[in-house]
Amino acid sequence: MSDNLLQLSGLQTDKYSSVPDDTPQASNNDSQLIVAEVYSIWTTPQKLAIVLLVAFASCFSPLSSFIYYPALTAIAKDLQTTLTKVNLTITSYMIVSGVAPTLFGGMADQMGRRPVYLLMFTLYVLANVGLGSQNAYPALLVLRMLQSAGGSATISLGYGVVGDSLPPSLPRQRGSNNDAQITESSERASYMGILGCGPNVAPGLGPVLGGVLAERAGWRWIFWFLAISGALSLVLIATLLPETARNIAGNGSRPVPVLNKSLLLLWRQHRHKKANLTLEDSRAATTEAVSRIASLRIPNPLGSVRIFLQKESAPIILINGVFYSAYCCLQASLSSLFITIYGYKEIEAGLIYLPFGAGCFLASLLSRNILTHDYRSFAIRHDLPTSSAETSESQRLRFPIFPARLRSMSYLLPLSLLTLLAYGWVLEYHLHPSIPLVLQFFTGGAMTVIFNACGTLLVDLHPSYPSTAQAALNLLRCAFAAGELAALQPLIDAVGPGWCYTVIAVFTGCVSGICVVVGWVWGEAWRRQRQRHEHEHDRQDTAVSEPA
Repeated sequence: MSDNLLQLSGLQTDKYSSVPDDTPQASNNDSQLIVAEVYSIWTTPQKLAIVLLVAFASCFSPLSSFIYYPALTAIAKDLQTTLTKVNLTITSYMIVSGVAPTLFGGMADQMGRRPVYLLMFTLYVLANVGLGSQNAYPALLVLRMLQSAGGSATISLGYGVVGDSLPPSLPRQRGSNNDAQITESSERASYMGILGCGPNVAPGLGPVLGGVLAERAGWRWIFWFLAISGALSLVLIATLLPETARNIAGNGSRPVPVLNKSLLLLWRQHRHKKANLTLEDSRAATTEAVSRIASLRIPNPLGSVRIFLQKESAPIILINGVFYSAYCCLQASLSSLFITIYGYKEIEAGLIYLPFGAGCFLASLLSRNILTHDYRSFAIRHDLPTSSAETSESQRLRFPIFPARLRSMSYLLPLSLLTLLAYGWVLEYHLHPSIPLVLQFFTGGAMTVIFNACGTLLVDLHPSYPSTAQAALNLLRCAFAAGELAALQPLIDAVGPGWCYTVIAVFTGCVSGICVVVGWVWGEAWRRQRQRHEHEHDRQDTAVSEPA
């Protein structure tokens, strides 16, 4: 991987270099033609190296959450506090996880991916060092929030890097009727799958690591492990990762400022004597750096809120939000309930997360086939092309995307809610521990497909700004999860796990059921209304811009 990234780093040159490159240069017209025709100049091995690196970085967001769960009881005992208060550190973690990606995403769009990655992982490592050293609950609460701020945006930045490096599946401009611009890229889908391996492996692997570390070395070593592995990721990113933001590096051939250069690139330029700047060049570099910092704006998260306020988007975000909060409640209480009810130790409390993780992983592999089958079934039923590359703008507008994406909800909702309900009552009556673990497998699998269906539909509704739509989804679902997690332990203490998960299942079922009906009945009309309004607005803008 390092060899590919070393070659890749050589493609980005020093903006202020006064020494010509040894390689032959194309003419200006030729280079402009190449840049115009090629979305990315990076080769397939280089793209793979980039995606593998950001996939490793992306695992820290879920890993920091799931590795923590088996140690909740030990932390509460060691800090002489209650399990309810320790659960508040999960709630605060979720709150920051919802807000941080909207802020860091805006910074990455302005400054580039590399500086934000370095900032986040520096904060992440320092927070984990503090967590491994502290001995008081207030410090645990505050440092967990800083840990979340440093690690929660790694997934969204990873998708941004893939988007920078690979052409979109349906690149298009609003108001454009040029069907030739519509393309379909299987390459992006495959790389997205590689990127998703990091976040999908963490829910199963994290609790096992957390349980082993908590029992064998003490719960503080969970945070020391995260600090060491986070520092490794920081070093790899600083050394190997090139700048990919298209407003900074273009398709990879544009010279980038010093802040956006990898250490390999700086070393290569120094080795080839390209880092010797004249006084005038040095002043120019300093002026640009100051100008770039001065032009930075505070990221505005209200763009995500606007998407939630759209009538066709709100039901989808709500479905994802209530199921994600139930998902988090299952994981947050699993280890503590098994320790209390079945007398498990920390290492055993970590191993019991494996069935849930296996269900999520297998479902993530199957969900693409399920969603593709549903899409093609509706396309054939309505006599439309089954490939989006063959779909015209008018056909896309009348394609029933809501029923196509929500079709699987007819069996996924009952499956997930019934297994969630049964899970609570199995624990209430202290039945054999294998039963709740089997239920966890099916619950995790069903919820994973629901998440993928909602996320895919939201991107279908907002193809021009999917990252903002994802931020809206993340913001609301973390808010829901924070609220339910705050009430989880008091509710379990008051009524027991049976009635607790009955309340969660009923609430989740009512909200999601209403939203599915609303989306199925009115979603298409609302979507077409908004898209027609956007096209009319584009035509008006075009008419105004044309000279008289």
